[in-house]
Amino acid sequence: MDKITQKSETGINTNQKPIHLGALDSFRGIAAISVVLFHLLVLDSVSRFEFFKNAWLFVPFFFVLSGFVMPYVYDRNTFSFRRFIIARSFRILPLYWVAFIAVFALECLRYLAYHKFGMLKNEPFTGSNDFSEIIPHLLLLQSWLNSSSHVSFNAPAWSLSVEWYLYVAFGLLMFVPRLTRYALFALLSTLAYFHLFDFFKIVTSSGIMYFFSGCLMYFIFDRLKNTHINSI
Repeated sequence: MDKITQKSETGINTNQKPIHLGALDSFRGIAAISVVLFHLLVLDSVSRFEFFKNAWLFVPFFFVLSGFVMPYVYDRNTFSFRRFIIARSFRILPLYWVAFIAVFALECLRYLAYHKFGMLKNEPFTGSNDFSEIIPHLLLLQSWLNSSSHVSFNAPAWSLSVEWYLYVAFGLLMFVPRLTRYALFALLSTLAYFHLFDFFKIVTSSGIMYFFSGCLMYFIFDRLKNTHINSI
């Protein structure tokens, strides 16, 4: 069968290039700016507006959005795990590691200031920034291991730790037949909702729930996008 006309199990062509959803870019931009302002914590500034003080709610939004976009872009008969993981790696890992190096270098300077000059009240490389947190952070495991602090070194990067391995899981599940795959997405989301992933941190369990819920939202969208609703 010609690949251009090959159909998925839903009867919808899964080789066509997905239409760009510009509205999602707008939502993503608003959410990203809001989260940045949430982390600024500057007194008497726009970041203290009530809206931005609660902008942490956009983090679950990002997980749902990511879960929707992944199958929207990659749920194709031509899916390649190699191309997928390379694309995800270049999108996340370089900036993640550069940020870690910058934060680690700053902690080294604080260590020098503390031990050589008696400056600073709190000793560097202790607590969430203990030396034992370096390897989990480098491997993006800080949000998955109960023995690690998910806010170690570069605290906002905890979400990338969760997201990276969700991408890996998504890519591997793409080899499962389509309907079975979405059934597994539903199962994972449900298990996370009922807190049955207690061996993970709560932030990770929440990420699993939101991400795979987003995948299911795409499945519903895919089934209904060509449905015509008769006007009354």
